Amino acid sequence: MKRPFEEIKEIYSENLERVRENQLRNFENSEKFMLWIVGFAIGGLSLIVSNLAALSDRYDSSVIKIVLIALTVSIVSGIIYRWAFYSFQIQYQQVEYFLKGAFSNRKSMSTSYNDLSAETDYAFMVFKMNNDFGIDLNHLLEPYENANAELKAFLIKDIKTQYYSMSKLAVEDYDFAMNYVDGIFKKAFGLSDKKLEKLKNKNYAKLLKIYGRITTFGFVISCLSFMFVIILLTALY
Repeated sequence: MKRPFEEIKEIYSENLERVRENQLRNFENSEKFMLWIVGFAIGGLSLIVSNLAALSDRYDSSVIKIVLIALTVSIVSGIIYRWAFYSFQIQYQQVEYFLKGAFSNRKSMSTSYNDLSAETDYAFMVFKMNNDFGIDLNHLLEPYENANAELKAFLIKDIKTQYYSMSKLAVEDYDFAMNYVDGIFKKAFGLSDKKLEKLKNKNYAKLLKIYGRITTFGFVISCLSFMFVIILLTALY
Protein backbone atom coordinates (compact mmCIF):
# COMPACT_ATOMS: atom_id res chain seq x y z
CA MET A 1 0.00 0.00 0.00
CA LYS A 2 1.37 3.40 -0.98
CA ARG A 3 1.73 6.33 1.36
CA PRO A 4 -0.72 9.22 0.68
CA PHE A 5 2.22 11.47 -0.26
CA GLU A 6 3.51 9.01 -2.86
CA GLU A 7 -0.02 8.41 -4.18
CA ILE A 8 -0.64 12.15 -4.66
CA LYS A 9 2.73 12.63 -6.39
CA GLU A 10 1.97 9.78 -8.77
CA ILE A 11 -1.51 11.10 -9.61
CA TYR A 12 -0.22 14.59 -10.38
CA SER A 13 2.70 13.17 -12.36
CA GLU A 14 0.28 11.20 -14.56
CA ASN A 15 -2.00 14.23 -14.92
CA LEU A 16 0.98 16.31 -16.00
CA GLU A 17 1.52 14.01 -18.95
CA ARG A 18 -2.16 14.29 -19.91
CA VAL A 19 -1.96 18.09 -19.70
CA ARG A 20 1.05 18.00 -21.99
CA GLU A 21 -0.83 15.89 -24.53
CA ASN A 22 -3.81 18.25 -24.36
CA GLN A 23 -1.51 21.24 -24.85
CA LEU A 24 -0.07 19.73 -28.02
CA ARG A 25 -3.52 18.77 -29.31
CA ASN A 26 -4.92 22.25 -28.61
CA PHE A 27 -1.91 23.84 -30.27
CA GLU A 28 -2.35 21.76 -33.43
CA ASN A 29 -6.10 22.36 -33.63
CA SER A 30 -5.91 26.09 -32.99
CA GLU A 31 -3.04 26.44 -35.45
CA LYS A 32 -5.09 24.79 -38.19
CA PHE A 33 -8.07 27.02 -37.41
CA MET A 34 -5.94 30.17 -37.44
CA LEU A 35 -4.31 29.13 -40.74
CA TRP A 36 -7.78 29.04 -42.28
CA ILE A 37 -8.66 32.49 -40.90
CA VAL A 38 -5.39 34.10 -42.00
CA GLY A 39 -5.53 32.29 -45.34
CA PHE A 40 -9.03 33.55 -46.08
CA ALA A 41 -8.06 37.05 -44.92
CA ILE A 42 -5.02 37.11 -47.23
CA GLY A 43 -7.16 35.74 -50.07
CA GLY A 44 -9.84 38.37 -49.48
CA LEU A 45 -7.27 41.14 -49.28
CA SER A 46 -5.68 40.07 -52.55
CA LEU A 47 -9.07 39.76 -54.23
CA ILE A 48 -10.16 43.23 -53.15
CA VAL A 49 -6.88 44.88 -54.18
CA SER A 50 -6.97 43.22 -57.61
CA ASN A 51 -10.63 44.19 -58.16
CA LEU A 52 -10.80 47.67 -56.68
CA ALA A 53 -12.41 49.16 -59.79
CA ALA A 54 -15.24 46.62 -59.85
CA LEU A 55 -15.84 46.85 -56.10
CA SER A 56 -15.89 50.67 -56.21
CA ASP A 57 -19.07 50.47 -58.29
CA ARG A 58 -20.84 48.44 -55.61
CA TYR A 59 -19.30 49.72 -52.35
CA ASP A 60 -18.34 53.16 -51.12
CA SER A 61 -14.59 53.87 -50.92
CA SER A 62 -14.79 54.31 -47.14
CA VAL A 63 -16.33 50.84 -46.81
CA ILE A 64 -13.55 49.32 -48.92
CA LYS A 65 -10.93 51.04 -46.75
CA ILE A 66 -12.57 49.70 -43.58
CA VAL A 67 -12.62 46.20 -45.07
CA LEU A 68 -8.96 46.41 -46.08
CA ILE A 69 -7.98 47.63 -42.63
CA ALA A 70 -10.04 44.91 -40.92
CA LEU A 71 -8.51 42.17 -43.09
CA THR A 72 -5.02 43.54 -42.40
CA VAL A 73 -5.75 43.57 -38.67
CA SER A 74 -6.98 39.98 -38.92
CA ILE A 75 -3.77 38.88 -40.67
CA VAL A 76 -1.45 40.75 -38.29
CA SER A 77 -3.36 39.49 -35.23
CA GLY A 78 -3.14 35.95 -36.59
CA ILE A 79 0.63 36.27 -36.97
CA ILE A 80 0.92 37.70 -33.44
CA TYR A 81 -1.22 34.84 -32.17
CA ARG A 82 1.03 32.27 -33.85
CA TRP A 83 4.17 33.85 -32.43
CA ALA A 84 2.68 34.21 -28.93
CA PHE A 85 1.41 30.63 -28.89
CA TYR A 86 4.83 29.35 -29.96
CA SER A 87 6.49 31.42 -27.20
CA PHE A 88 3.87 30.18 -24.74
CA GLN A 89 4.75 26.58 -25.58
CA ILE A 90 8.46 27.27 -25.00
CA GLN A 91 7.82 28.84 -21.58
CA TYR A 92 5.39 26.06 -20.69
CA GLN A 93 8.09 23.48 -21.39
CA GLN A 94 10.36 25.17 -18.85
CA VAL A 95 7.59 25.07 -16.23
CA GLU A 96 6.90 21.46 -17.21
CA TYR A 97 10.55 20.49 -16.62
CA PHE A 98 10.29 21.89 -13.11
CA LEU A 99 7.01 20.07 -12.42
CA LYS A 100 8.36 16.78 -13.76
CA GLY A 101 11.33 17.05 -11.45
CA ALA A 102 9.11 17.90 -8.48
CA PHE A 103 6.70 15.01 -9.12
CA SER A 104 9.29 12.44 -10.19
CA ASN A 105 9.75 9.28 -8.14
CA ARG A 106 13.53 9.43 -8.21
CA LYS A 107 15.16 9.32 -4.80
CA SER A 108 17.96 11.72 -3.93
CA MET A 109 19.63 12.96 -0.80
CA SER A 110 18.27 16.03 0.92
CA THR A 111 20.32 19.15 0.16
CA SER A 112 18.75 21.29 2.88
CA TYR A 113 20.46 21.03 6.25
CA ASN A 114 18.18 20.54 9.26
CA ASP A 115 19.66 21.59 12.57
CA LEU A 116 19.29 18.67 15.00
CA SER A 117 21.55 20.12 17.70
CA ALA A 118 18.64 20.59 20.13
CA GLU A 119 16.89 17.32 19.19
CA THR A 120 16.63 14.66 21.92
CA ASP A 121 14.31 12.14 20.24
CA TYR A 122 16.61 9.38 19.03
CA ALA A 123 13.84 7.66 17.03
CA PHE A 124 13.19 10.88 15.12
CA MET A 125 16.88 11.27 14.30
CA VAL A 126 16.98 7.68 13.05
CA PHE A 127 14.00 8.49 10.84
CA LYS A 128 15.75 11.62 9.49
CA MET A 129 18.88 9.64 8.60
CA ASN A 130 16.79 7.15 6.64
CA ASN A 131 14.45 9.70 5.07
CA ASP A 132 17.10 12.28 4.08
CA PHE A 133 20.09 10.08 3.25
CA GLY A 134 18.80 6.52 2.94
CA ILE A 135 20.85 5.28 5.92
CA ASP A 136 18.86 2.70 7.87
CA LEU A 137 19.74 2.77 11.58
CA ASN A 138 16.55 1.17 12.86
CA HIS A 139 18.59 -1.70 14.28
CA LEU A 140 19.97 0.75 16.87
CA LEU A 141 16.56 1.65 18.29
CA GLU A 142 16.30 -1.37 20.57
CA PRO A 143 19.88 -1.09 21.93
CA TYR A 144 19.23 2.61 22.56
CA GLU A 145 16.10 1.88 24.59
CA ASN A 146 18.02 -0.64 26.73
CA ALA A 147 21.11 1.53 27.16
CA ASN A 148 22.03 3.53 30.23
CA ALA A 149 22.02 7.34 30.28
CA GLU A 150 25.72 7.63 29.39
CA LEU A 151 25.42 5.34 26.35
CA LYS A 152 22.24 7.08 25.22
CA ALA A 153 24.04 10.44 25.31
CA PHE A 154 26.88 8.94 23.25
CA LEU A 155 24.48 7.48 20.65
CA ILE A 156 22.61 10.78 20.34
CA LYS A 157 25.87 12.69 19.86
CA ASP A 158 27.10 10.12 17.34
CA ILE A 159 23.95 10.22 15.19
CA LYS A 160 23.98 14.03 15.22
CA THR A 161 27.58 13.97 14.01
CA GLN A 162 26.66 11.51 11.24
CA TYR A 163 23.72 13.64 10.18
CA TYR A 164 25.81 16.80 10.04
CA SER A 165 28.54 15.04 8.04
CA MET A 166 26.02 13.63 5.54
CA SER A 167 24.29 17.01 5.20
CA LYS A 168 27.60 18.74 4.51
CA LEU A 169 28.57 16.08 1.98
CA ALA A 170 25.19 16.32 0.19
CA VAL A 171 25.34 20.12 -0.04
CA GLU A 172 28.94 20.06 -1.32
CA ASP A 173 28.05 17.40 -3.88
CA TYR A 174 25.02 19.41 -5.01
CA ASP A 175 27.11 22.57 -5.40
CA PHE A 176 29.73 20.63 -7.35
CA ALA A 177 27.06 19.19 -9.68
CA MET A 178 25.46 22.59 -10.31
CA ASN A 179 28.85 24.21 -11.00
CA TYR A 180 29.58 21.39 -13.45
CA VAL A 181 26.24 21.92 -15.23
CA ASP A 182 26.81 25.68 -15.34
CA GLY A 183 30.23 25.13 -16.89
CA ILE A 184 28.79 22.84 -19.55
CA PHE A 185 26.06 25.35 -20.45
CA LYS A 186 28.52 28.25 -20.61
CA LYS A 187 30.83 26.28 -22.87
CA ALA A 188 28.05 24.91 -25.11
CA PHE A 189 26.21 28.23 -25.63
CA GLY A 190 29.06 30.67 -25.11
CA LEU A 191 27.35 32.30 -22.12
CA SER A 192 28.95 34.66 -19.66
CA ASP A 193 28.38 34.24 -15.92
CA LYS A 194 25.97 37.19 -15.99
CA LYS A 195 23.91 35.81 -18.89
CA LEU A 196 23.79 32.35 -17.35
CA GLU A 197 22.59 33.74 -14.02
CA LYS A 198 19.93 35.78 -15.81
CA LEU A 199 18.79 32.67 -17.71
CA LYS A 200 18.58 30.59 -14.51
CA ASN A 201 16.57 33.27 -12.71
CA LYS A 202 14.18 33.85 -15.58
CA ASN A 203 10.58 34.06 -14.40
CA TYR A 204 8.98 31.47 -16.67
CA ALA A 205 5.66 31.56 -14.82
CA LYS A 206 5.30 35.30 -15.40
CA LEU A 207 6.24 34.97 -19.08
CA LEU A 208 3.74 32.13 -19.39
CA LYS A 209 0.93 34.43 -18.27
CA ILE A 210 2.04 37.25 -20.58
CA TYR A 211 2.25 35.05 -23.68
CA GLY A 212 -1.03 33.39 -22.75
CA ARG A 213 -2.81 36.76 -22.69
CA ILE A 214 -1.21 37.83 -25.97
CA THR A 215 -2.30 34.53 -27.51
CA THR A 216 -5.91 35.05 -26.43
CA PHE A 217 -5.88 38.67 -27.57
CA GLY A 218 -4.44 37.80 -31.01
CA PHE A 219 -6.89 34.94 -31.54
CA VAL A 220 -9.96 36.98 -30.58
CA ILE A 221 -8.98 40.07 -32.60
CA SER A 222 -8.12 38.03 -35.69
CA CYS A 223 -11.43 36.15 -35.62
CA LEU A 224 -13.54 39.23 -34.83
CA SER A 225 -11.90 41.28 -37.58
CA PHE A 226 -12.54 38.58 -40.15
CA MET A 227 -16.14 38.10 -38.98
CA PHE A 228 -16.67 41.87 -39.10
CA VAL A 229 -15.63 41.93 -42.76
CA ILE A 230 -18.03 39.11 -43.64
CA ILE A 231 -20.94 40.72 -41.79
CA LEU A 232 -20.25 44.17 -43.23
CA LEU A 233 -19.97 43.03 -46.84
CA THR A 234 -23.04 40.82 -46.48
CA ALA A 235 -25.08 43.66 -44.95
CA LEU A 236 -24.10 46.11 -47.69
CA TYR A 237 -24.34 43.69 -50.61
